[in-house]
Amino acid sequence: AAYNLGIAMLQEGREQDAILQLDKAGQLSVNAAGPLAIRDKSNMLLGKLMLEATDFPHAQQYFDRVRLDGAFSNQALLSSGWADVSSQNFERAVVPWSILAKREVTDAAVQEALLALPYAYSKLNVHGRAAVLYGDALKSFGEELNKVDASIKSIADGRFLKALVREELQQ
Repeated sequence: AAYNLGIAMLQEGREQDAILQLDKAGQLSVNAAGPLAIRDKSNMLLGKLMLEATDFPHAQQYFDRVRLDGAFSNQALLSSGWADVSSQNFERAVVPWSILAKREVTDAAVQEALLALPYAYSKLNVHGRAAVLYGDALKSFGEELNKVDASIKSIADGRFLKALVREELQQ
């Protein structure tokens, strides 16, 4: 309810009241998956609002509240790094981006982190590490492109449709 009320207040232009409601939703003490997701979503929204308002310390605080294993974790890690970069704190930005860069490469936040991480290292004048990480990113993107090409070929050859039909029959 606190999340929904916060969203309604945002839509009415009552930003300060909305922030209070979303903050309340972002600190709920819950254990169930649904309410945990709402808590994470509230904190993500608050973090983004603070990021847009250039209030980087508060943005960081909200992004830090998002669980590392929830549906919003990748976006929170990415945004956390950008909040640090916006504060010119490149050393701190490396931490969430390093965690994120090790996750599933098909996620857009992970792909952005693969490029943001060497950027942060270059700003720290650790150019060797930055170059290696840029190379790793290129390799990773190349592998994903190969997978896309293989999928396209499979579809063009009709193998994908045959596999899909077989799967439908089994279910």
